[in-house]
Amino acid sequence: MTHNRTGASGPQEGKPVVKPAVVFYKQLGDTVLLQPALAELARQSGAPVMLHHRSGFEPLVELMGPILSHETNSRASSLWAFEPGSRTAWKALMLPAGEKTLCLTDPKNERWYHRFVFQTVRVRRSQGVYRARAYWQAVADTPGSAFNPPELSRPPDSWAAKSDPSGPYILLHAGSSLRRKEWPAKHWVRLVSLMKDAGFPRPILSGGTGLSEMEHCRSIQEQSPEAITNLCGALNLKGFLHLVSRADMVVAVDGSASHLAASFKVPCVTLFGPTRSDDWHTPAPGQVALSAASPGPDTKPKMEDLDPMRVFSKIMELARQHGN
Repeated sequence: MTHNRTGASGPQEGKPVVKPAVVFYKQLGDTVLLQPALAELARQSGAPVMLHHRSGFEPLVELMGPILSHETNSRASSLWAFEPGSRTAWKALMLPAGEKTLCLTDPKNERWYHRFVFQTVRVRRSQGVYRARAYWQAVADTPGSAFNPPELSRPPDSWAAKSDPSGPYILLHAGSSLRRKEWPAKHWVRLVSLMKDAGFPRPILSGGTGLSEMEHCRSIQEQSPEAITNLCGALNLKGFLHLVSRADMVVAVDGSASHLAASFKVPCVTLFGPTRSDDWHTPAPGQVALSAASPGPDTKPKMEDLDPMRVFSKIMELARQHGN
């Protein structure tokens, strides 16, 4: 569904510029999932895309291909936004550009002020659609386009943190900014024990810099009778990207680490509880989504209901397929 607005100002006169601009202030994992849409805009325009993003995401953007981290107000040929928030709308209003388009996944997110900023509002429901595909579908309206899942270049060795392991390792990304997406510490501890008994490489624990994430990872480390290297909160973005890209396998709760692993073609088991796996995961070689069973038709699944032995079985299956 597309609405053409007349309230927003039209293309401005001036020196022609072919670069499109995108305003996107969502989190790290969401920004990874935007990569196919950015690549499609670059393909259509034949020029790099100027991406206005959260501060600090420059290393990720470096790995995206024909995408530029852009925080100046130089004129763009067109402007695209994918979130309804006021920060995005204000930035879009201030940026000089040709036609400005807002792409939404739910008509309920449309706000009164959007008509003063965007000439076009595109609404396409995305429930049950992999989010990267939904972003791509919003811009892929020309012949010759084909969806490819997010793909990132391999980070250079110079991005490695001093704490990076020197040998093989399995990355266990236990941290999440949302408590409801955390897998219980006792389940991680049980999984580590099972993997050690099976002869897997040493586990490396990771997570973000949030207090709850670091406490959760510390709890896992302290409860485990096995030695675990805990890097939760200890890495900058370059170090984290390097750590994910060099892992033999990643086991992660739904979030940035799983999206990065898929983009780097690193085998990954992603753990889902209350979030829908079809919204945030797409079938691909080496990528496994494991969802907790719902206790009832009107009750969302909980992470605690995802049994460690079930997770371990999937890890073994994935290891056999990829020779780990």
